[in-house]
Amino acid sequence: MNKYINNLFKEQKKFFNTDKTKLLSFRILKLKRFLNEIEKQYENIREALKTDLNKGECEIFISEYLLVVNEIKHAIKHIRQWAKPKKARSNLMNILSSAKIIKEPLGTILIFAPWNYPLQLSLVPLVDAVAAGNTAILYLSPYVPTINKVIKEIINNVFDVGHVQVVQVEEVKYTEIMEPQYDFIFFTGSVHVGKIIMQQAAKSLTPVCLELGGKCPCFVAKTANLKVAAQRIARGKWMNSGQTCVAPDYLLINKNVKDEFLKLLQLYITKFYGTNTLTELNLPRIINEKHFDRLTKYLENRKPYCGGKFDRQNLQIEPTVLEINNFGDPLMQDEIFGPILPYIVCDDFADIINDMRLLPKPLALYIFSKDKKCIANLLATVQSGDVCINDTIMHTTNHNLPFGGVGSSGMGAYHGVYGFNLFSHTKSVVETTTKINPEIFYPPWTDKKTKFIKKIL
Repeated sequence: MNKYINNLFKEQKKFFNTDKTKLLSFRILKLKRFLNEIEKQYENIREALKTDLNKGECEIFISEYLLVVNEIKHAIKHIRQWAKPKKARSNLMNILSSAKIIKEPLGTILIFAPWNYPLQLSLVPLVDAVAAGNTAILYLSPYVPTINKVIKEIINNVFDVGHVQVVQVEEVKYTEIMEPQYDFIFFTGSVHVGKIIMQQAAKSLTPVCLELGGKCPCFVAKTANLKVAAQRIARGKWMNSGQTCVAPDYLLINKNVKDEFLKLLQLYITKFYGTNTLTELNLPRIINEKHFDRLTKYLENRKPYCGGKFDRQNLQIEPTVLEINNFGDPLMQDEIFGPILPYIVCDDFADIINDMRLLPKPLALYIFSKDKKCIANLLATVQSGDVCINDTIMHTTNHNLPFGGVGSSGMGAYHGVYGFNLFSHTKSVVETTTKINPEIFYPPWTDKKTKFIKKIL
């Protein structure tokens, strides 16, 4: 085992066994200091995300900073309620007993953080893990070194080494970080790496939460408010240049509204990102050349409806919309995770549902329609992690809702109380009185006793 990670893991276990993290007062104190430090470091966070990903300030504030700050405030406000033992009803078998359910921390958590929303997707699960009373090791992506330094400084200024520690790929390989037997592993990333994480975790029967991705479909029905649909799809798809696990991955457009909708979509792309998007300062870049080349390969020998230009030197690709004919197209084989949005024109959504059911279950489903029957039918027939009706991605901003996938888009859910529960063990406690001790509960099981038990139970 890697000596560094072995010593770090021992420190985590040692700190957890002091029982400090089980004290609600201690958790709240740390969360308040965490909040204060993040607020103090806002300018450093903004500059780092601009350096690493070329994100604009408003996008940073909304999709990174604010979600973390709100998660901490929500946890501080509700943690005592979440942790409070819950009474449970007894039954006739336990007539002499009282029952309750308590939440206790799992222990030491390993959190894998991705590069696309490096602040939000590292610190939100960390907030939930700390609120639940755990220690944690936060493993950061190598693709965003500037924000990693800021995150590490924030963590070091708030937490003891044994409580929360940041580890980077430069220090430990991901195969080595998996060697200790953690009490829980939380992973956000690709389906491919998620399978590897789960396979490694299975060797020690370590439970996991996998926040993956998938091809999130977006239905534009003939009854949709097309103007609103175009605005909200454009915002949701091209935030972070499409490098978002819940971004609409492809459109299914009713043929009766195709022309009008596409004109509106192009209008709002131009309005949001400019006529020459490659020179816009607020267009985030593609993370690296490997992903850039993968995305631009999709554009070979195609004629986009709009967009399609790219700049390899600056790793930027225009918001691009193009038509495909069916689910067999290369663009439909994997999650696009970039600023390319294919669409399929449909006569009737019912005609393509069976084809969709052959695809892996997506992380999110988007429906733009005013027809309640159409919405209800899609909700009932298309499985997904979560759903937005007449909007995109906004379900991820509500910490009163669980966020997570289903099937190959992930397992487990977090945010708010759901994150607290994810990182907690739900323990049943039964307490039986000793003041009464009827013989009926003990052998020998005579015919008379058996007859009586069968009668009352």
